[in-house]
Amino acid sequence: LQEEDHVAVLEELCIEDFKLCNIRMSRPSARQVHELVLTIGASAKPAEVSLKEGPCLFIAVERDNAIARLQMAAGGRGGSSGGSHGRGLASLLSRYKGQILWTENAAAANIAIPYTFDSLYDSYFVIQSAGK
Repeated sequence: LQEEDHVAVLEELCIEDFKLCNIRMSRPSARQVHELVLTIGASAKPAEVSLKEGPCLFIAVERDNAIARLQMAAGGRGGSSGGSHGRGLASLLSRYKGQILWTENAAAANIAIPYTFDSLYDSYFVIQSAGK
């Protein structure tokens, strides 16, 4: 993605009520690319070459049902939201298919989060819910 594309992605996420927690641009090592592809799953495999070439823009966002909202917009589950903003997010994900990747569950997100923070980059940690 080009710089203007990064802006479009961030704008659409903000329109969709995603809160930007952190953002980081880097060139992941071969080991990190391998870990990301394993963490994200099959949807990341076509992007493996791009991830290796870098640079990559890692974005940490939050909102209620964030993963489900991205999956809905991508047509993965639950159809489309039907709102005008939902069509914008769906269009964005379609336009950059294979270039915008996200985790499919909270456990995978826990593994991917360190990629967005300088102080945690190249480390691993787990976040657990209070009741577990």
